[in-house]
Amino acid sequence: MFKKILISLAIFLLAGYFLNFSTIAEGHDLAISSSDITSTPPCPFPLGTSVQIKARVHNNEGDGAANATFNLSFYFDQKNPSHLIDSFPVNVNANSTVECTTVWNTTGVSAGNHTIIVVITNINPPEPFPSNDEAQIDCTIDPAVPIELSSFAVTTQGSQNIIKWTTESETDNFGFNIYRSTKKDGEYKKINSTIIPGNGTTSVSHSYSFTDKNIKKGKKYFYYLKDIANDGTTAYESEKVKARLKK
Repeated sequence: MFKKILISLAIFLLAGYFLNFSTIAEGHDLAISSSDITSTPPCPFPLGTSVQIKARVHNNEGDGAANATFNLSFYFDQKNPSHLIDSFPVNVNANSTVECTTVWNTTGVSAGNHTIIVVITNINPPEPFPSNDEAQIDCTIDPAVPIELSSFAVTTQGSQNIIKWTTESETDNFGFNIYRSTKKDGEYKKINSTIIPGNGTTSVSHSYSFTDKNIKKGKKYFYYLKDIANDGTTAYESEKVKARLKK
């Protein structure tokens, strides 16, 4: 009699185990790979850039897939709090893909090679066979660009040349000097007596101009712009542009 009870109990426990296993096995399997991670702008990007990172997470397990919630975390280089970019909860439907977006401000991050790591955690209900819950991509951060020059042009007005330029961003920019020559590959001389002040570090567009009055009619003039950093070094030189005062 006792033996029959033990057998019945064993059958009951095994039935419960397999019922529970089949319930779990019919759950979801979240997955992410390196091809699911993208950045805008694409790598490489300048230091100080705000980079938009997108990550796609797939929930595909055929007929047995289930809706799920999880936490998605973005890191650079190391999975620890000091390297955390962002972390937030996400919902994903069965047999579908969810795209998540965050922004990484690279100000203060050293230039060079880095790794963006995306990790899936706190999955509910739990996965039956956890795998592919983490992915990463390599990226390179270039040293900060001193100025982002969007335009540089010279126009003639009466008996003078007007040099105009626009920056989209500036980094540690002390100011500008203008250089002029009568030949494109000739000797250039600085024509501004004092430096033209820049705007330090800014992501706002700024426009500048300088008037060259010491010119002769009928001559060609070539100009280029030199950017001076706060430490006094030359940080940038523009392309050469041409102007000619008509006779």
